[in-house]
Amino acid sequence: MNIIFRLISVTLLLSFFASAREISETPSLDEQPGYVTGVYYTEWSYFLNHTPSDLPLSFITNIYYAFLKIDEETLDLHFADNDLAVKNPLPFHTDKIGAFVSDQYFHSSISDDWVSKYMQNVSQLIQKSTISPINSIGLLGQLSQIKNLNPNVKISLSIGGAETAQVFKKVIKHRQNMVRFVDNIVSYTQKYGFDGIDIDWEYPDAASTDRLTDLMRLFREKLDSLPSTSTCGKYILTLALPSHLEMLNNYDMEDLPQYVTYFNLMGYDMSGIWSKKAEFQSQLFRDPNIDSDSCINDTIQYLLNEKHVNPRKIVLGMPAYGRTFNTGKIYGNADACAELDGITQDEEECIVPYNKLPPLGYTEIFDKRTGAAYASNGKDGVIVYDNMDSAKLKAQYVRGNKLAGGVWWDSSGDTTTSNGSKSLLLSFLEELGGLINLKRSLCMVNSNLYYGKFENQTFDSSARSPSSSVSYATINEFKLWLLVLEFIVISGVVFL
Repeated sequence: MNIIFRLISVTLLLSFFASAREISETPSLDEQPGYVTGVYYTEWSYFLNHTPSDLPLSFITNIYYAFLKIDEETLDLHFADNDLAVKNPLPFHTDKIGAFVSDQYFHSSISDDWVSKYMQNVSQLIQKSTISPINSIGLLGQLSQIKNLNPNVKISLSIGGAETAQVFKKVIKHRQNMVRFVDNIVSYTQKYGFDGIDIDWEYPDAASTDRLTDLMRLFREKLDSLPSTSTCGKYILTLALPSHLEMLNNYDMEDLPQYVTYFNLMGYDMSGIWSKKAEFQSQLFRDPNIDSDSCINDTIQYLLNEKHVNPRKIVLGMPAYGRTFNTGKIYGNADACAELDGITQDEEECIVPYNKLPPLGYTEIFDKRTGAAYASNGKDGVIVYDNMDSAKLKAQYVRGNKLAGGVWWDSSGDTTTSNGSKSLLLSFLEELGGLINLKRSLCMVNSNLYYGKFENQTFDSSARSPSSSVSYATINEFKLWLLVLEFIVISGVVFL
C-alpha cells in the first residue's frame, strides 16, 4: 500500500506543476527529439509467463508484436495462436508497473507532461486493482490497454521473422499479390490499434531488391492515405536490416529511407552453431587479432558514409540472449551446444535468455576490444552475449553517432522484472542520460483501441483507496498541498 500512497502523492504534485503552464501542441513523431528504446514482444512469450503488462513501460518508447504469420500457399495472414492474440481473457499485472514508476519516476523531470499523465494513469490503475483484478481481451487487448495507460508507447505489428525469404518472394512476385498483402496488413493495423508496421524479411536476395523497395513504397502510400485519428503524425514503418555487409547489398539504401521511419539493424546473430567456432555474435567492433567478416561498426559506418542514411533513421538492434558452444575458450572450435545444468536452451539454435546468464560455474568476461561479452567454464562451454558493459558501450556509440536509439530481441530475455540492476535496457538508458532523453509524445498515432479501456477506470467521488482516506477524485487544493508536503517529507525531496 506504500507504493499506492507514494504514487498518488507524486501524481498530484506532477498534476499541479503540469496545470501551471499550457501544454503545447504535440509535434509529429518525425519532429520530436529524443531517443527510442524498443523491444520485440513475441506471441510465444506468454508461455514463458511473460505478458505485455510485464514490460518496463516507463522505459520504452516502442513495442513490436511478433509475429503476424503469412500462409505460404494462400498468402493469407494469421496469428500463430489467434485465441491467445485476440480472444482469451488475460490478467493485467499491475505490481511491476507500480514498482517501475516508484523506483524511477521520482528522479525524472517533475514538469514533464507525459510523465504527469502516465503517473496519473498508473496510480488510478493500481488503486482500481486493489478493488478488483484487471483483465485484458487477448494479448492485443493488453497492448491497447498499455497505449491507453502510456500514450508515449508506440506499438507496431511485426510481420516475417526467421526463414521467411521464400514466402516474401512469393508476395512480391506479382503486383496484385503485393497490393493485397499491403491492404490486408494495414487492415490488421487499423483493426487492432497498432501505430505502425514492421517488416522482418530474412532475407531478400539480389533479384528482390527493387521489389522490396516497391513493397515499402506501397506500405508508405497506404498508411499515409488512412484517415487521421490523431494529430500525432504518420504511421510508423520500420524495416529490419541484417548486420552482414554482403546482405545489405540486396537493399536499395538510397530509395528505401524515404519510405521508412526507422531501420532496425539486427546487430546480433553474426555467429552461431553454424559458425563451427565460438565467435562473438553481437560485436560492436572487430577483434584486430581475428579475421572476422562482420561487426556492427562496419555496417553502420557503411550506411552513414557510403549510403548517406540519416543516422536518426537507424536503431541499433541488440540481443537479450546468448548463444552457446561446446568449447572451453572463445574462438575455440565447436560443433554443438554447450551442456548447461538446470537451464533450458533451444537445442537447434543453442540460445539461452540473458536472464539466465552467466550460469553457475561460468566466469563472465567483457571483451573491451569488441564490446561483447562471453562466459566460459574453462572446459567445454562458452556463451557469447551482451552484458551491462556491452549495453553501456553501445549507448555511447548510439549517442556518439547520433543514431535514433536501441531495440532488443526479445523482451522476455532481459532482467528488468527480476533484477533491474543487471538489466540491459536500463543500463543502455542510463548511459543515454535517463528518461529525460527519451522521445516523448502524449498522443497515439492510431487512437482506435482493441478493447483498450480498463473497466471502471474512472472513479466517482466515493471511490477511495483501501489504504488511504484521501479521495483522489475530490481532493481540494488544501489537501493537495498537504500531500505535497507529505511527499517531500517521505521522499526527502528538496525543491529549490
